[in-house]
Amino acid sequence: MATTALRRQMIALMKVRPYSDDTIHEYVGWVARFARFFGACPSKLDQHHVLRFQVHIVEELKLSWSSFNVAVSALRYLYTNVLHRPDVAERIKCGRRAKKLPVVLSRDEVGALFRAEHNPLFRTLFMTAYGTGVRVSELLAIQISAIDGSR
Repeated sequence: MATTALRRQMIALMKVRPYSDDTIHEYVGWVARFARFFGACPSKLDQHHVLRFQVHIVEELKLSWSSFNVAVSALRYLYTNVLHRPDVAERIKCGRRAKKLPVVLSRDEVGALFRAEHNPLFRTLFMTAYGTGVRVSELLAIQISAIDGSR
């Protein structure tokens, strides 16, 4: 951070809560990066600066969403507990991972997967798991008496 007094205050508040040493280190590090990015004390910066820093993390640094969210948590902590600026803190939003749609195999691809296994037992287990959606542990626990062969 730009001022050592602000850094000391943040660390003292976090130790009293108590936050772990690793969390304190991460939060202080992110706040320091934020201050360095703008070349100004965080107390002189607002939500518009935070948003620009978030864009920097995503687009230029290309960090993971978990790293992004640690930075968000650090800045929220700073603005809520140290600077007492809830107006800024409440506008700092967490990031969300893009939801990926599952890959859907064609009938031919599913058939090729089944034909790739030559052991009849394993092929049956694989087909049962695929057809029913059970977990491996559930599949291995199936008893012959639980199978309705006529269906």
